[in-house]
Amino acid sequence: MTQTTTQKQSEVSATQNKMTIETAMEKYQQKILPKLLEAHKINPIQFSQVVINEVKRSPKMLRAFQENPASLFGSILHCAEIGLSPAEVTGEVSLIPFEVRDGNGGKKMTLASGQADTLE
Repeated sequence: MTQTTTQKQSEVSATQNKMTIETAMEKYQQKILPKLLEAHKINPIQFSQVVINEVKRSPKMLRAFQENPASLFGSILHCAEIGLSPAEVTGEVSLIPFEVRDGNGGKKMTLASGQADTLE
């Protein structure tokens, strides 16, 4: 009984320590994105919502974010710098999660211009 309770407490603690995509995007939305998106006349709030929706839409992308948030944010900042929306609907650029084969088994995010379905 005690072991099960301890295990559940550990799981709850781990979940609370995980950064959510919403929390992470809020920080970028307030500080960094306005400067990068201003020249492209893109609203930082809308851009953030697009990113959140794209990440939540795909379990692989959500896992990649949880395992390696820096990789996702590198891709997001690149999108903001060049003024492209990472929304699947627009087809301007796609966020693509992939597994790194370096022995660590981590996940990374990369960008691909154009429609994602042409890559598969």
